[in-house]
Amino acid sequence: MVLIHHATLDGGDHGGENETCTALVLAEDQKKMLKELSRSRTAPACEIERAKILIGCADGISITGLQR
Repeated sequence: MVLIHHATLDGGDHGGENETCTALVLAEDQKKMLKELSRSRTAPACEIERAKILIGCADGISITGLQR
């Protein structure tokens, strides 16, 4: 289980194209585990996708960027 501390980056307008994810602060061991999971060939696809999303949010990638 990954525990994430978060803080909202945007001021409120949630309809813009540049909408950002909620900033995630991951411990190094959490990020390492998520990166390993994101490259897994045996984990369920939904877990791999979720790991990639969490890594992207932690790296400050916009929601639009994550959809690509």
